[in-house]
Amino acid sequence: LDNTLKTPEDVLEKLKAPLLGALPAIKLKKDHVGPYLGYLEDVQSGFSEAVRSIRTGLVLSGLHQPHKITVVTSTNPGEGKSTVAINLAVALAQMERVLLIDGDLRRPSIAAAFAFPSATPGLSNVLAQSHQLEDCLQKIDAGFDVLPAGIVPANPQEMLSTTRFKKLVTHL
Repeated sequence: LDNTLKTPEDVLEKLKAPLLGALPAIKLKKDHVGPYLGYLEDVQSGFSEAVRSIRTGLVLSGLHQPHKITVVTSTNPGEGKSTVAINLAVALAQMERVLLIDGDLRRPSIAAAFAFPSATPGLSNVLAQSHQLEDCLQKIDAGFDVLPAGIVPANPQEMLSTTRFKKLVTHL
């Protein structure tokens, strides 16, 4: 009855998908809040090396048809989606143009990780047509762009289910 993933082999067996890599457990200070920005803090660390391994796995998995969109998701809050997305964006930006989109319209964390002002417009603003896309994109010193989540809408799931969102992703 145990359907959890415990080993790399479990990923292939249960999900029928290759394991791109694994990040080491990081012991954070008790007062740490938000995503861990390890790749930005120490490019030589074991954590950064693990991120580079994931980047390599991702790039190699798309040799014949390069990936243009990568989604980072999980089943539960607090599992490290934003940490993976941010650190992978930094690693990929060393090779190509990257746009990191914070699609968590319920509990966004990307804007806070980069200390954007709380009213910074983003994805939800573009989808609600209250702001132009160009006004919502933020340049990061690490060499990539971010489209933060923007205002937290009353209907996040519906916003991401619209044809407007699909057209935006296709455009980007």
